[in-house]
Amino acid sequence: MKTGIIFAIALFSFLNTFCQNKVDIKIEKTDTYYKDRLANEFIKKNGELFDFSFASNNLVSFDLDISKIFKVEGISTKFSGKGRINLKIENTSLGIDTVLKFSNNISVNNKYEIEEKLLEEFLKSADGSKLLGKNLNTLLIDATSKKCSEIIKVANRELESKNYKDAFRKAKPLLNSDCSNAAQVVIEKIELAYGDEFCNEKLPRIKVLANSGIDYKMEIAVDELYFMPLKAKCKDEAISVSKQIGEFLLKKNNGSVKVLNLNQMVLKGNSLDYIFKD
Repeated sequence: MKTGIIFAIALFSFLNTFCQNKVDIKIEKTDTYYKDRLANEFIKKNGELFDFSFASNNLVSFDLDISKIFKVEGISTKFSGKGRINLKIENTSLGIDTVLKFSNNISVNNKYEIEEKLLEEFLKSADGSKLLGKNLNTLLIDATSKKCSEIIKVANRELESKNYKDAFRKAKPLLNSDCSNAAQVVIEKIELAYGDEFCNEKLPRIKVLANSGIDYKMEIAVDELYFMPLKAKCKDEAISVSKQIGEFLLKKNNGSVKVLNLNQMVLKGNSLDYIFKD
């Protein structure tokens, strides 16, 4: 039974003009010890390539299949057969739903050793190492490039419908594709459009909350200010509001880490990765 605990990591790095970026991915963990081991080994092997983002559409999950390992006839404690480890990659935006498989014959003295033995054989084998390695990068890169033009159109439609979060989630993986320039254009449009929405719709509400003189309403205003994008045209006005809130709360509450960090956060704005996180 899956626990629903999701860890987000970047699966591979890529070059875009003069800077290096990473593509986000989630690894789904479960309450099974051996699946957790697989996920941890995956992270250990590819650690330098990873970023953490709960907004990723890329999902990697692991499974151990021991359905073909049976008790040896005439020997009550002996089990033998072919075990399999599956690594599944899914991305709804890119239409990826692929299972990579490792299989190996297993022979153990009792049923409690089956999964441990299968995992040991997997981790020490060349095929197992390859399964945890860069072939996943190639798969995502190839799939992204093949579908990029189609996905750019979908991202633009989401942008036109003001579904900025969905548009960003579709465009960002394409930064590592044949249409990376088109994806970057879409992302810049999203940032500007969301910035206008923030200035025209959210900031007026924040100002009302800031002028309320009521602690909990001003705390809500603080939370809202954290979601100002990097290129918002109303940045100076937002900074002024943040200072107003900060001065009030610092005097009334004798200091607050949240408020002390607010002005600096508002000053620089926030990335779309943060704004659109789950």
